[in-house]
Amino acid sequence: MMMIFLSRLRSINSNREIDLMKSSEAEKFKEISDTLKLSRDVWDRLYKYQKQGVVWLSELHEQYVGGILADEMGLGKTIQVKICCVI
Repeated sequence: MMMIFLSRLRSINSNREIDLMKSSEAEKFKEISDTLKLSRDVWDRLYKYQKQGVVWLSELHEQYVGGILADEMGLGKTIQVKICCVI
């Protein structure tokens, strides 16, 4: 009887550890779409318009269509495209 109790207790503790690992990993990544997860550090460093560009490029990728990302020089088009190339 005591062995069953200890076995169940270990199982509960193991499940809690797994849940904690999942929640801490979820905090490290920002899910942009079903196909793109990005490091929260990188996501937080992007400007609002760059985030919109990444989301838009990700949506195009999911729809299997192409697009042209065009903007003024120096606004971070390269970084947006590089982020989406990890898909």
